[in-house]
Amino acid sequence: MSNKIETSLPARLKYLPLLQQITSSYLQVNEIGEDDQKNIDLVVEEALLTILSTSLKNAINQEVCFSIDIRDQSLILSFKDMGEPYDFSQLDQYKNELSDEDKLQKGLSLFIIKKLMNKVDLLNLGKKGHELKLVRYLNKYQESQELIVEEDLSHLNFSLTFLPPEKAILIAQSAYQTYGHSYLYEDVYYPERISAKIKEGTFISAGALSDDDRLLGHTALIMDDNNKSGELGVAFVHPKVRGKGFLQDLTLKLIENAQLKNLEMIYVTAVTSHIYSQKAAAKFQFKDMAVLIGCGSELNMKGINEISDHRESFVIMGRYFKSKLPRKIYPPFKHQEIIFKTLDYLELNHTQVQEEPQQHGPTKDLVITTSLYNTAKVYAYDLTSDLPQRIKKIKFDLTANSAKGIYLYLNLNHPLLPKIYDQLEALDFIYAGITCEYHDQDWLILQHLNGFPVEFEKININTDFGKTIGNYIQQEYIKLTN
Repeated sequence: MSNKIETSLPARLKYLPLLQQITSSYLQVNEIGEDDQKNIDLVVEEALLTILSTSLKNAINQEVCFSIDIRDQSLILSFKDMGEPYDFSQLDQYKNELSDEDKLQKGLSLFIIKKLMNKVDLLNLGKKGHELKLVRYLNKYQESQELIVEEDLSHLNFSLTFLPPEKAILIAQSAYQTYGHSYLYEDVYYPERISAKIKEGTFISAGALSDDDRLLGHTALIMDDNNKSGELGVAFVHPKVRGKGFLQDLTLKLIENAQLKNLEMIYVTAVTSHIYSQKAAAKFQFKDMAVLIGCGSELNMKGINEISDHRESFVIMGRYFKSKLPRKIYPPFKHQEIIFKTLDYLELNHTQVQEEPQQHGPTKDLVITTSLYNTAKVYAYDLTSDLPQRIKKIKFDLTANSAKGIYLYLNLNHPLLPKIYDQLEALDFIYAGITCEYHDQDWLILQHLNGFPVEFEKININTDFGKTIGNYIQQEYIKLTN
């Protein structure tokens, strides 16, 4: 049952008392403490002042859409408006040494909000206007959490096994128990899709299954279209039996399966809100290749982070099984150094060649995939001289439909790449990394980030070389945005 209340009010300061009354009544009904109520009352005032002095500064007959909700042990306030475009990143920062008169004009409202709330997001929604979204973790729930007595599952007998199609419902239920509805691989919430993939052999599911048919731990190998590479993922452990080593044993089982299938490589997509997943992958010889900024919403791993609207970034880590003959690559001059450092780190002996563009095998049109998290991946298998113009059109269409991130995969084995690279970079793409022997090719990955603040300080990377890639990307981003 939802706790959310929404309302719209004229964008005028005289309606502030009504807004505060709505908020106060809601907090009282939900038995929120008096200290929290006083703080939220002040936050509502400062939030409305911020909106009325920025995007609604010159507003005529405008409204503020307000909502209040309690979810995942947190209070969530949202203020939306359809005012004039405003760059919230340019808001003046509060400085305590200013005079009292100047403080009123120099970011004091936003300073107060940030002091009283755990999370503050000022979002540009494009055609849908703006949103000021505020989150406060509630003392009521923090205190009561200690009183919860969880069921002990440590006594259960279990076996490590490859799961058949009829167990797909257990995978979906386990994903929900661990991550709620925030897991990036959206097919996991559709048991019928997982069941079909298991039957096809494109989703190899390994689980720790108890005698009473509970799925205590899970991970999977998701095969790529060429059946020569695959992604290790959909990994979770039941919250009540973490720390038992399930994931390590299941991961080993799938790595052995990949080697038996004679795969060339497998890879993982590890979150950067914490380094636990990266450290676990590094133990199995996965190495950092790329960092995709803002590629999804942050995972709500219960017991680690309860709620966040921060966009999650990911480290792509690969493990290569086969020692192949070196392949020819055509890296753009600008990124040659970081590309060859990455190849050395991956122990891949690709060679750089410089020659005139020539006919390059069979052609394949652009492949575009989108996700529920307002992102898109564009795969350019065959490079042509008109590719920059085509990517420009695709970028325009995707951003017009609120795409937050566009990740462009360019065929690194194609001799035309250095010739057209500068035109692609001019479309506000920056470096993300490389990946090799993926869909039978090596790829240079570029990324275009649209309409969200990039918080590099929240991107946590485990290895020294991964940090080298992250720092390189950050410098590219600074050059682009300055």
